[in-house]
Amino acid sequence: MKREWKRIMMGIGTVAIFGVVIGWFCNFGMIGPGLPPSINGWYFPQPDGRYNDGTQIFANTGAEHYGMNGPVSRICPEMFPVLSSDCIQAQYERFYANDSGMDSHYIVISWYFNDAIKFSDAEHELNDFLKRSGTVSDISLDLNPEFQRISALRADNVQYSFTSVPVSQYTSNVTSGYFITYARPLIRDRQDYIVMYYGVLNDSDIRAHATFLTTLLVKGGFPQDPDVISQLSESR
Repeated sequence: MKREWKRIMMGIGTVAIFGVVIGWFCNFGMIGPGLPPSINGWYFPQPDGRYNDGTQIFANTGAEHYGMNGPVSRICPEMFPVLSSDCIQAQYERFYANDSGMDSHYIVISWYFNDAIKFSDAEHELNDFLKRSGTVSDISLDLNPEFQRISALRADNVQYSFTSVPVSQYTSNVTSGYFITYARPLIRDRQDYIVMYYGVLNDSDIRAHATFLTTLLVKGGFPQDPDVISQLSESR
């Protein structure tokens, strides 16, 4: 009886170990440690400071009164075409210096793609829409002032070899801001593509909000390889 019970326990232990190994292989061996099927949200700005009346504040920024308004949503706003089913967005706000109320409202949107053709098609569709609904131009955005102002660029204190990034600047009465894309930012063999948008709502004066939009962009972090970073492209 004891021997039979021992064999049963050994069998259970073997199955458990086998399950752990298979689980490890599925979660890490096939897609790499920490890499989910979708990486949407990896470069999304998440506040890291104290809460203020339900709004979580960004710490270590040049905009001390600056935080996220509500949780991240997987329902993309209607101001842009539906580019991807894997889309997230959140709204942010800048407080008055005495915390007595809100100033301007901002939005960050992230569209994720795991297929190069769908990514390229989405860029074409978005470019066509932007040209019809507002003004779009390619610029180089200077990040050096924000890099100097923010003591911790990311939680892991990653430092970057570049001080500017290419973005597509968009202005309209509904929203104005910057588009930036990341093509295969983590592993060159993985088909990961992201379109990010950092914008102010209901304002066409993008110069008045450039500092705060750049803060959001920097707090989201960047791929370390500048070659994967680009503005919107007509064709690839």
